[in-house]
Amino acid sequence: MKYRNFFQFKRWLPAATATVLLINTTMSAKAVTIGFQAESGNLTPATTWVVGNDATALGGQFIDNFNGNQGGDSPNTADGVVDYSVSLPNGAYNLFARFNISTFVAPSGKTTPSHDSMFVGNGFGAKTPGSIEPSNGQWITVNNLGNSPPGTFVDVEGVDLNSTFGSFVWVNLTAQVNSPQANLNVPTYTSAGVSPEIFQLGGREIGFLVDAFAFVTVGETPNSSQLNAAVVPEPSTGLLLLLGLGAWRRVYAKGPIQVHR
Repeated sequence: MKYRNFFQFKRWLPAATATVLLINTTMSAKAVTIGFQAESGNLTPATTWVVGNDATALGGQFIDNFNGNQGGDSPNTADGVVDYSVSLPNGAYNLFARFNISTFVAPSGKTTPSHDSMFVGNGFGAKTPGSIEPSNGQWITVNNLGNSPPGTFVDVEGVDLNSTFGSFVWVNLTAQVNSPQANLNVPTYTSAGVSPEIFQLGGREIGFLVDAFAFVTVGETPNSSQLNAAVVPEPSTGLLLLLGLGAWRRVYAKGPIQVHR
């Protein structure tokens, strides 16, 4: 039995074999991980945030609140706020963040990991910069990530954050970060799944390098590799196979392919 070209041959392939060529990565109906780059937000020309380059950051870039160092309980002004539009299925999610706690050299010459904080919106939706917290309940202060007693904060691999200075790590903020404001916690974020949600990041300290975020279904415990893949997806098996076939055809399929059974 002869086939004049590859496409006729492909139609002859058994169904099970054809399925292999079309495999794509899938997402469980019950477990969802939606990741995105920190620099994908609305970084307007007036923002206090700047984009930096680092080969160890996902995609090679991160953001730093370089022009807006402050303390307090909420971002002072709108230019310190970054908006993200996130499409999520209906459900409840924990907030994961990938960041790098840099060190600060004090006038005394002592190096301390003091630049370790940011603000996140208390739930989805637009918040008011300069709001008085915690009474208004709009912003959560994520602070002292690198300046707390050992064992207070760990990354998703269980490593104490006090030993991660200078490296980008993933942390489940919802699961373990307590705000100094009246014990407010980073919340569980709930989406109705109807329209894109607005998530907001607020700048607090220079040198807290933010690389990426992920919303993960409550109860799921992804590792660093899984979270990285949610932000910068790896090619699926099916795509690699199809790309390989395309390259094969460009090199070898100069003329009709004779296939005999």
